[in-house]
Amino acid sequence: MSDKNIIIVLEIGSSALRAAAAEVKDNAVSVIDAVTEPLDQCVRIGRIQNVEEVTNAARRSLDALEACSALEKHKIQAAYIAVGGRSLASSYAEASITFPDESEISQKVLERLDEDACKSIPSNREILDVLPRRFMVNGMATKRPRGNLANNVTAQYSIIHCNQRNLRNIEAVINERLNLDSKYIIRPLAEAEMALSEGEIKGGCMLVDLGAETTTVSIYRDGVLQYLATIPLGSEAITYDLASALSVADTQARDIKERMADVTAENQDDARINIINETVRGRAMQIIANILKQIEFAGFESKDLAGGIVVTGGGSLLRHFVQCLEKYAKMPVRPAEVSGVQVRDNTLVSSAYFPLMAAIAEAARLARRPEPLECLQAPAVTPTAETSDAGFTEDNNDNPFGGGSGVEVPAGHNHEDDDDIEGTTDTETLPPKQPKPSGLEILKTKVSRLFNKVMSGPDDSDDMM
Repeated sequence: MSDKNIIIVLEIGSSALRAAAAEVKDNAVSVIDAVTEPLDQCVRIGRIQNVEEVTNAARRSLDALEACSALEKHKIQAAYIAVGGRSLASSYAEASITFPDESEISQKVLERLDEDACKSIPSNREILDVLPRRFMVNGMATKRPRGNLANNVTAQYSIIHCNQRNLRNIEAVINERLNLDSKYIIRPLAEAEMALSEGEIKGGCMLVDLGAETTTVSIYRDGVLQYLATIPLGSEAITYDLASALSVADTQARDIKERMADVTAENQDDARINIINETVRGRAMQIIANILKQIEFAGFESKDLAGGIVVTGGGSLLRHFVQCLEKYAKMPVRPAEVSGVQVRDNTLVSSAYFPLMAAIAEAARLARRPEPLECLQAPAVTPTAETSDAGFTEDNNDNPFGGGSGVEVPAGHNHEDDDDIEGTTDTETLPPKQPKPSGLEILKTKVSRLFNKVMSGPDDSDDMM
């Protein structure tokens, strides 16, 4: 890592771009600063639509981070990028190898299984991660196949992949326009790492990230990811419904949703309030129905998810949404909690910032591994006569008071002495450098030479033609 042990994380969502700088020290992660830049129709359903505007938002965010005192004028040169969006999905894949004779399962065999499993993914999809689910060695399940003797080995995987266009648009912003190195963080996996307990992952649970335009559902069972899907519905659908029902602008509808809407509210005397709540309830129920349908798509039933449902994302802050989901899911539902990341601003522990905090925690784990991403570049140091090891700035001797010429000269090489060392080779040892005379001393020397020349008459050497 850099000498500052600082990581930079970017999360590009449908409604906003969030960036953060955090310091990693031993096992602690501390957020130094976090910046939010709103995105107006630049990202749709998790995909960048306007590269230029997202680039500008990212540049403003990075400039703001560089301005904070903790970075001490370091330049940001790389960042961890949280990847999510509609196209993010998982696929089940299986690969098998049969040996002619009983053989040891080596690392090379495991890599071959990985490669064979990935062949089932369409070529227009970008594979982001390959997660082993189970290995069968001679028909018996195991989590540690390496080193076992076998006639046959079968591997089962969850392969995380996304649309290649999504990554190309991210690369156009981060790598091409901002000229940053980057590493991807799969946002749902990072969120699960922070939000879910070991017992929930083993016993079965669902993680729901309700964003602005998408809702990502992850289902875990038997200690591994079993299913991942992104629904093209989010809390902004409620905003648009309210704008239409009330004939107001989206910004006003969004404010009404956040301040007044209640998913479970009964009829009120105020007709306008009733319209608001009925509109919100209708769309919220559609989102809930789509969330619960994913359990069936994953091949499970509610009883298979003993750990219940964990929710996060800004959309989950809708008043009484959690209670409504719990009622129809008929299983416990709890909000995700930020853990393992220290913050100075308590607003960063809300559900709206949970994806960013989870990405920071994952980036910190990656930064502790060998060959971490170097996020900061130290500020350039201007060489001086007192501090430079490579050379010094030679004074302009036309100025008797020692004014600097600004020309850098290699150490041990004084232009005034060129005539004295002419013809020396690389193997010759030059005399030690004498202390540099002051401007006044130079003036005295020149006056003395002029006086002696006048008194002694014409020179018999340098002036002869």
